[in-house]
Amino acid sequence: MNAVYGGLNQGAWVSVSFKAGGKASCFFANNNSAVEYAYTYLDNKTGAVTGEGSPGAFTVGADGAALTFTDFGGGGGALLFERLRKSDLTLAPSPAGLKELSQNLAGSVWGGSTPQAENSGYLTLVFQNGGKALGSFSADTTANEWGYTYTGNAGGITGSGWVPGAFTVSADGAALTFSSFGGHGGEKIFHRYYQEGSVWTITGVAVTPAGVTVVKGKTQQFSATVEGENYPPQDVDWSVAGAQAALTGIDQTGKLTVAADEGAASVTVRAASAKDSSKAKEVLVAIAAPVNAQTPLISAQPVDLDFVQGTQAAAIVTVNASSPDGGTLSYQWYSVDSKVNSGGIKDMHTYATSSSNNVGNSPGTHYYYCVVTNTLADNGDGGIKSASINSEAMEVKVTLPGMDDLDAVLAAIDSSTNSASNPAVVAIQLPEGATMTDSYWSTVNNKVKAVQNRKYVILDLSHVTLPGNALSGSQGSTTKTGKLKTNEYVT
Repeated sequence: MNAVYGGLNQGAWVSVSFKAGGKASCFFANNNSAVEYAYTYLDNKTGAVTGEGSPGAFTVGADGAALTFTDFGGGGGALLFERLRKSDLTLAPSPAGLKELSQNLAGSVWGGSTPQAENSGYLTLVFQNGGKALGSFSADTTANEWGYTYTGNAGGITGSGWVPGAFTVSADGAALTFSSFGGHGGEKIFHRYYQEGSVWTITGVAVTPAGVTVVKGKTQQFSATVEGENYPPQDVDWSVAGAQAALTGIDQTGKLTVAADEGAASVTVRAASAKDSSKAKEVLVAIAAPVNAQTPLISAQPVDLDFVQGTQAAAIVTVNASSPDGGTLSYQWYSVDSKVNSGGIKDMHTYATSSSNNVGNSPGTHYYYCVVTNTLADNGDGGIKSASINSEAMEVKVTLPGMDDLDAVLAAIDSSTNSASNPAVVAIQLPEGATMTDSYWSTVNNKVKAVQNRKYVILDLSHVTLPGNALSGSQGSTTKTGKLKTNEYVT
């Protein structure tokens, strides 16, 4: 009673659990079925499992470690079954000479006690290709089919309803431990008793990626697949050859590190099977320096500007540049207090981030320079992806127009956008005692309006204190003269 035996019938696993009350629970892996039979057992170590389709008569060896069915199921031959658990519930170890565990557990057979019937219950567990796990409980003679996952040495039985749960496999592949069997809160250790299939063979090793370039100071992860038959072990030994720098190397996960000071143009990465070092794959890895952005080239520096306000709409400052490496150029203009090309503040005009910037025509002397930046797309190689250069500084000098400039100022005004109702506004520096001819002057809201050649201009006097009769003169039939008694700037 409580003893469990297992073996092969026509290449498929069969386990027999002897239970109290003369019951024998049999599990057949070939069709995932469980059948409960009766059994008898005599003191002379002979007995029989009886019932329709039962295994039949058997004998037990002197030490109880083996059970032989004399004609299993009437198939015409004797079958030797090994003891998997003693009557005292002690599990037998994995048999000597057991084939190495397959990579995905497929074809392996395990057994162990369960919490059922105060641990007298027994579960036979069979893993199959396609992520299928078969399990039979002796306590209630049931057969189950679940899914399973397995990676590294850890996995889990999956499915709807009750499942045994997560497990780990020992390094020697002989023991499987459920961390909390079926959620009952305790570990359960199962032993492996069989591994089907022929012994694995190794035919080669594949390494990915191949033909890569690694930048100095960077890493590259490689992976290896051991190729062969019957799920050969995937353990590999990594090495690298041809490196010149001490810090260039590869770890046993396949991660290559190229030192920042590596002097070799290439290195060779090798992955060899840990079971058969003659089966290996080498890949050549090119070594490259990080790509840095090059300094942009300025082909035309900004040039100084000097003009009378009103003779042109605005000052346009321009720099011409190009990228030597196909990068993207950007611009930032700066204003500064003197003619130097550093230490300025960002110019706030509308086009201050363009190659040409409209800086207006405010009177005075102003200084500008432009920072041109060349930017490359970041490819992750750790290189410096932008480089800048400062243009030469330039001077923009804007002078208020004087009496001699009035004709030029008026000529620059577009008649189509200038009228008596919407005149242009300019500033003219008027010297003491200035006399204007061929113009008609009148005061409108403390401003002086001049009409000349059908173009209109307002001279804004709002901030000027004018003594006495600011405007004097007479009007003739053809000549109108106005005299302004001030030399202030008029804006």
